[in-house]
Formats: sequence, structure tokens, C-alpha cells
Amino acid sequence: ALEEYENYNVDFTSASFLTVFAAAMGNTWSVRFMTGWVSRPIIYMVLVGSPSCGKTPPLQQAVAPLLKLDGEYDMIYCKEMETYRRWERMSAKQRERHSLPEEMKMPKRKCHVVVDSTVEALIGALRDNPRGVLIYKDEIDSLLSNFNRYNGSDEGYFLSLFSGTPFKYIRKSTDEHIFLPNPYCSIIGSTQPGRLAKQFGGERVVNGFSSRFLKVYPDITDMPTWGTDRMPDGIMEQWERIIRKIATFDFKGKEQPIELTFSLEAHRKLCDWKENVNNAIYSATESEAEKAVCGKLEIYLIRFCLIIRIMKNICAGESATMIDAGSAEAAI
Repeated sequence: ALEEYENYNVDFTSASFLTVFAAAMGNTWSVRFMTGWVSRPIIYMVLVGSPSCGKTPPLQQAVAPLLKLDGEYDMIYCKEMETYRRWERMSAKQRERHSLPEEMKMPKRKCHVVVDSTVEALIGALRDNPRGVLIYKDEIDSLLSNFNRYNGSDEGYFLSLFSGTPFKYIRKSTDEHIFLPNPYCSIIGSTQPGRLAKQFGGERVVNGFSSRFLKVYPDITDMPTWGTDRMPDGIMEQWERIIRKIATFDFKGKEQPIELTFSLEAHRKLCDWKENVNNAIYSATESEAEKAVCGKLEIYLIRFCLIIRIMKNICAGESATMIDAGSAEAAI
């Protein structure tokens, strides 16, 4: 509908919706491919196109439901903070008189989307939101240009976050030690072709930073046209219902994600792809950059399997706990 009535580029739209759905999933689900290989749906996505080619509208439409949820969370947070500040100003006798507890924890700011590009702000958001967050930048340069401005380790944190491995962080401003056992952070933004070499070239090719980002770069020569037909009512409301359903999925207090496995047929299809496609490309190239991409495509393939299977569950009301062959084919 967005392509037909709004003339959105289908590549930008699908990449944006896939990433936002994955971010709404967060840490709720994982998938095990091998004994030591468990993946969560972490995606680093950048939309590439010339100015005014239509990158921003589908990105905004995709992320809108998460931002709406964050607005609702903020209203609750402000009320909780008001109660906390009032409690903080009271003496023990006043608290007793008002039937308030002797101890009260400062409220945590719940969110799905992070726009502050500093690592310290991100770590705080990850601590307060164990299901994970999405970094949303219309222009990805505002994130990448801040790397290493204050210290030399910012880029290293994002290299680590891509794998979702546990790590520790010390907030220097408060001398607070933060341990994140299952950090989840996806990234989505856009850029222009002329910025690619600066943002993803040089050392970022060597250290694997560039290959972690999926770059959606359709061949667009004209500005999007304006359609005369109005999109039917309720289309974007469907998307909002889907995102709310996934983002508010009852985790039932579990500390670990719901783990899916692969059917034998799905596993075989992925092994065939690796042997006949990815391994062949890897062996045929002398480029270190291309070899790095081959490695990351395998990681993304497993993550796509998980995302697509959960899309089926949420949208079709299914409850499958195994990646089926159809999901594997779609991921490939």
C-alpha cells in the first residue's frame, strides 16, 4: 500500500519495517543454530540514497509506533518521578503520615528508541530497558561522527553490541559500574552515497565495523512522484497494532529469551546456501572487505530466520517454536 499509494521505494520500506520489527522483538526471542551459536535479532541498517530520493518517509512511518509507545511511557515516568521527588523531600514522619514507604527506588525511564548518540546515554538506556533499544538516526552521520570524540573506545562498544555479548561499563560522571548480561541494540538511519567512504571506509573496513551494517542502496534516478489516489484508511493502524503486540509481548518475568531451534529441513537449506553460495564467493575473492561481508551475511541469515518466523507468529497468530523451511528460504 505504501508503494502503491505513497510511492515509497519498496527497498527502503522493507528494510525499515524489518529493522523496527526486530527492535520491537528485542531480547524476547533468540534462536540456536549450533551448540555454541545463539543469535538475537540485532540489526545495523543504513539506507543509502541521494538527497530527496525518499529515504526518510518510510523510515519515519516504520518507527512511528515505537515513538508513540515511548511517548506513553514518558507520561507514566513523569508522574512516577513527581511522586518520587515528593517522597524525597519528606521526612520519615511525613512519609508515615502519608502512608508512603520508608524506601523508594528512583523510577527508570522505559523506552524503545534512543536518539542521544553518546555511549554513556545509550548504556544507561540499555540498563533501564533489558529488552533492548533501537538507535534511530535520520542521518546516521550524527551517530558516527560522535564516535571517539570524548574517548577512543566508542566504536569498540558498537562492535561488541552487534554480537550482544555481555560487557561492563563505568559511567565516569557518577562512578557507576554497569553490567549488561544481554545487551540488545539495533541501529537504523540513512546516509548519502558521497558520505559512504568517510563513514564506512578506511579503518572501519579493517576492524569489521563496516561489514556489520547492511547498506540498502537501490538504483534511484528520479524524485518520488506524488500519487493522486488516497491510501485506504487503517493501513498504518495495522502496522501499529503489530508493533504494539510484539513490543508488549508478555515475557512472564523470564530472564532469558524464548529460544527457537531449526527444523532439519530448514537447517539443511541454510547449509546448502553456505556451501554453494557464500563459501564460493569467499573462496573466489581476494578482497578482505568482501570476505568480511561474507562472514556477516551468515550472521544476518540466522537473524533473518528468527525475525521472519516471529513475524509469522505475530501476524498469523501462530506459536511455532521452530524455524521452518519457508522461513529459511525467505531469509536466504
